[in-house]
Amino acid sequence: MSLAKFIDGVVEAVSPTWAAERVAARRAVERARSFAGGGIDRGNARWLPSAESGDSPRVDEIQRCRQRAWDLYRNNPHAAKLVRTIVSQVVGTGLKPESLAVNEDGTPHNAFRERAKELYRRWDRQADVKGRPGAGGVTFGEMTAQALRESILTGECLARRRFMRLDDSRNAGLVIPLRLEMIEAERVPEDGGPFTPGTDIPGHQVFRGIEYDADSNRAAYHVMRTHPNDPRTAGYGDTVPVPADEMVHLYVQERPSQSRGWSWFARALLDLRDVADYQYNELMSSALAACVTLSIKRTAASQGVGALPSLAPPVGSANSDADGNAMTRMQPGMIFHDVDVQGFNPQRPNSTAEGFINHLLRGVATGLPGVKASSVTGDYRESSFSSERSADNDCWRETEMVQDWLAAHFCQPVWESVVEAGVRAGFFVDVVDQEEFLADTQRFVGANWHGPVARSINPADDEQASALAIRNCTSSPQAEAAARGYDWAEIIKQNAEFYAAAANAGLPPEYALGVLGIKLQPAAVESPVATRRVVGLNGQDMSRRGA
Repeated sequence: MSLAKFIDGVVEAVSPTWAAERVAARRAVERARSFAGGGIDRGNARWLPSAESGDSPRVDEIQRCRQRAWDLYRNNPHAAKLVRTIVSQVVGTGLKPESLAVNEDGTPHNAFRERAKELYRRWDRQADVKGRPGAGGVTFGEMTAQALRESILTGECLARRRFMRLDDSRNAGLVIPLRLEMIEAERVPEDGGPFTPGTDIPGHQVFRGIEYDADSNRAAYHVMRTHPNDPRTAGYGDTVPVPADEMVHLYVQERPSQSRGWSWFARALLDLRDVADYQYNELMSSALAACVTLSIKRTAASQGVGALPSLAPPVGSANSDADGNAMTRMQPGMIFHDVDVQGFNPQRPNSTAEGFINHLLRGVATGLPGVKASSVTGDYRESSFSSERSADNDCWRETEMVQDWLAAHFCQPVWESVVEAGVRAGFFVDVVDQEEFLADTQRFVGANWHGPVARSINPADDEQASALAIRNCTSSPQAEAAARGYDWAEIIKQNAEFYAAAANAGLPPEYALGVLGIKLQPAAVESPVATRRVVGLNGQDMSRRGA
């Protein structure tokens, strides 16, 4: 026995009160030097999670989450709305690249940028290996939406760069010999398939469908030719090792050791199911309640409605018909004697059901990025201007994070392959040669990606704020255009095109400048050199002297 326990026993024998105070003081000291959330007490004794790596979660649970997420997406309107909201806000009609190619001295390489824009415009409709839009394929913008949708529900998506032969008649008309094949996560078997996790393959190791070399670098992905549940080729079948440099693997890496993704819906699956179950229970309760309208209680002296033959009321009584049969149905105006007829109030529909369902849906909305509760519930009746604007500001920070992630991990790797394929195919032959490009590739493949932006609910104030920020040098036309989802260079080009068209049509310069919001005022003092005073919308002098 330790000395402390011996002293505790002596003190308890002399004074139980002192002993209790010693125990309380000791526990206070222990709490002061530990984390309360990491302690074990009566309330959390069963909460004993294990220390897991990014790949520790059970594969069967990951796959079940995927299956349940897709089931909800197909059958639950709230789940479908969640996915549509994220995809529309992050991708919309597609993320568009703005080339940032520069010369050796760091100045914009405008010729390369213009040619790269034209290359993307033409390749966008040729990106899908299954064919062009309307012939079995989709645009690259739609493929980007597919990749995000797969990531939300499945947790990951893969795309394979397929290099085509231009001398093949089936590839006639391709601007570059590069197309993409979208691959569902199920096509890379992670629970074994034809390989067992940990199996050695000539010096390599395969884990969850990914082959690693001796330095733990990804060497290949083992991909099934079709989906395992494709009705045409059901079952695992054979897998084909695809070199890792041909694959784009899109997933959120929440932990450094994580090699594959899991469904974003994992946190919301049970709550969404609870919402569906609660709605079903309310509907069933209403249906069952509607089946009962009246309860008839016979008194002691009553022979009752619908009495047994032995208790049938006498002929001619108020509770029988002319033949002496007991009355079992009611008609308007009938009066029963000696019976207690009670109505039944089912208390359905439940007046509090809507509020409770919206409460559950608000909780679901917090589990996915960039989704505000009113978008899921579809209920804006109690929303105010300030609350919706605050919600938009909060949600769009998360949406922008998802946009940046999608651009960096999916769009940019594909864009770099497109530009390189264009250079090798001679699309930039009069702009840059292959040797210069390959010597410093990063100088040519940089890009900004533009997608949907937050819609203003007070556009006039936002425009004035942008003009003020530019005038105060706290922003720039490029930044303000990007904040609205536009390419600033394209805006200048379109304005110049409009001005030139107006001049070619014989319209005075004042007309075109007036449309653009610029006012012309004659000079106050005549001089040998003609001067016009140009005043912008914000009152700034934009004059230019001319001959």
